Amino acid sequence: MVIHNSVLNKKGNIWMFWNKALPTPSVVSLSSQMITVSVGDTLISGVHAHVSVVHRRVLWSKMEAISALKKPWLVIGDFNTIISIDEKVGGRSPHRRSMLDFTECLDKCELIQAPHSGLQYSWSNGQQGTKRILCALDRAVYNQLWVQKYGNWNYKIGIRIASDHAPLLGGSNDIPKPLNCPKNFRKSGCLILDSWKCVFGDVHVKIKEAEKAVEESMSISDDSPFDVESLNTLVDAENIFNSREVKLQTLLNQKAKIDWVKDGAANTAFFHTNL
Repeated sequence: MVIHNSVLNKKGNIWMFWNKALPTPSVVSLSSQMITVSVGDTLISGVHAHVSVVHRRVLWSKMEAISALKKPWLVIGDFNTIISIDEKVGGRSPHRRSMLDFTECLDKCELIQAPHSGLQYSWSNGQQGTKRILCALDRAVYNQLWVQKYGNWNYKIGIRIASDHAPLLGGSNDIPKPLNCPKNFRKSGCLILDSWKCVFGDVHVKIKEAEKAVEESMSISDDSPFDVESLNTLVDAENIFNSREVKLQTLLNQKAKIDWVKDGAANTAFFHTNL
């Protein structure tokens, strides 16, 4: 299931992908800056705030209206602003009015910062030297009713690879897994690729090692954002990670071709089923 805010010929900037095994959500509110859905008595909002301070005030007003529903509520996404000056490195000084508007909104909505791990800064402009800018634009916040229901919910700020923004990976032991979720996805994936280890080695392990190297290099570079040497180390780590992902894709493509030839008509039936 997919929920998005596309209108007419304008592609949406917020997309929610929902596992069919989970209870079906209902849309509570939908706008160009936020989508809020209800799942039972719980609210979840995905945010992509406007770059303009004035336009963001519309979002803050909508958030205040949602908070009046008094339900467990999680808000996650790109707020395009920060809470304090220590959440930005480089560039111009943070816009104080923007920070004040945001903190006032959080106070009125009784939203608090969710605990997190991983990188300190979720966004980078991708530049180097004195032109480099780092910000904590992406975050997750929730209210006390959410804490009472999902007390150990937290998230990790992932690595910035496919985008200038880092992914936010959240979860809680109190939230049941979907019924169709594999028990051990990585293990089953390794079994599929087992006969190919002689060609590429254990690609999943290598990708995990490369991802860890990128995370460590990115954290060091973020701590010293204007240090060219640490940035070069990060770039090298990213190149290794990307090359290993390309190898994995090549392996999967080759495996798919062999399965296609091997299974013959069975694959034809699968193809028509998925048109």
